[in-house]
Amino acid sequence: MFKNIILAFLVLSLCSFSISVGDSDLRPIKENSFDFRIDTEKLLNGSYQYFISYKPKGELPSGTKKDDFSRFLKYDIYNVLNKNKDEDYHVIMSKTAYVVDAPSDFFSSNRVKDLSFIRKTLPEYEVSLKEDGNYKIGSSGMAPDFEYSLRTFYPEYKEPLLKYFLKNVTTHDYPGKTPMMVTLQHNYNFSTVLWQKTNKMSVVFCAYYPIGENKTLIINHTLNLVHNVPPKLIGGSDMMIDMIVEGISEYIAATNSAVKDY
Repeated sequence: MFKNIILAFLVLSLCSFSISVGDSDLRPIKENSFDFRIDTEKLLNGSYQYFISYKPKGELPSGTKKDDFSRFLKYDIYNVLNKNKDEDYHVIMSKTAYVVDAPSDFFSSNRVKDLSFIRKTLPEYEVSLKEDGNYKIGSSGMAPDFEYSLRTFYPEYKEPLLKYFLKNVTTHDYPGKTPMMVTLQHNYNFSTVLWQKTNKMSVVFCAYYPIGENKTLIINHTLNLVHNVPPKLIGGSDMMIDMIVEGISEYIAATNSAVKDY
């Protein structure tokens, strides 16, 4: 059960379902700070960088962790925590950077919103377009269904919801570089699995940059509010994080096939 939920979490965390580098032997680089600097040389050579922070439900962070947690909550741009003060959540904040084996002009608002393209990158999920323009992801087995909205932005970036993300990206991640496009994805309406609540919601920001020869750098910041994680008896949060990292590699490699159709 929890493995499928974690894999669903992974799918919704990795940007707007973007295609990725074709090397199936990706080398993950674990970073120790959310403010890690992008290492383009390593990314171009088949690595990806990541950072994951986890705050258990009910835990009150202190010191540096408290400062980090306060920063992460600024990604709650829809004020979910304030609107649901009677609920408590596990908080997972992640940042991932990787290079996609496709030219920068491959990505556009039309591309990332195209239903056929999304389906190619998510062959194991049922993806449908709702009447309101949002998307529904149908999962089989023990993974939850959910819905998501997707917005795209181009320079000059004037949308207030992007302000904090862009500040972090241009200050810490890739200093002085303006992304060619930014996507904002909101995942919500997660179904229960075996009568258990899964995720409350997640907010996914992605910045796209041209890099190298016919390649694209994607930087992803994701805030997840989660109802339940695996119990300690079967590995707890450590197992969850290990599976997320493993799944990132699998997802990046598997979705590369989508680019071959374009």
